[in-house]
Amino acid sequence: MYRAAHADWAKFITVCRGPLGPEAIIGHDPPHDRLRWQGDVMKVMVFVKATKESESGAPPDPKVMEAMGRYNEALTAAGILQEQILGGLKPTRFAKRVHFSGKNRTVIDGPFAETKELVAGFWLWEVKSIEEAVEWAKQCPNPMPTDSDIDIRPLYSLEDLEKWRDSK
Repeated sequence: MYRAAHADWAKFITVCRGPLGPEAIIGHDPPHDRLRWQGDVMKVMVFVKATKESESGAPPDPKVMEAMGRYNEALTAAGILQEQILGGLKPTRFAKRVHFSGKNRTVIDGPFAETKELVAGFWLWEVKSIEEAVEWAKQCPNPMPTDSDIDIRPLYSLEDLEKWRDSK
């Protein structure tokens, strides 16, 4: 579904660089019912938020890793995790950030201070609704040894981008 919708990359690039520019993508928040993909499926990016423990670089508990493996198998069996796009991220001390200010670019070396704003892991899911994604996220084993959060963000569809381009 996602791959088919984006098979024509030239068209996709034209849409992204269309007359509305990137501001339309950043500043627009359509209702959830417009965030549907072909066949009533939507893509969501699921983020495991970082904690002080994940930023320390300590290895995860083997029991948690085993539970996560079973959870990922259940997601795959249910057709939610179709493309196997998932992973845990190394602490930000290994990261770089590129800051944009007009035409200037500044590279900032990690680590980054605000742990609550960082991502420690991610999945790309295909679900029927944001509510289905929430139900699956509630079944996830706690990925951290302490309290933690998972954010779910719907992706814009090619159709959304085309509507923005054509609405001008």
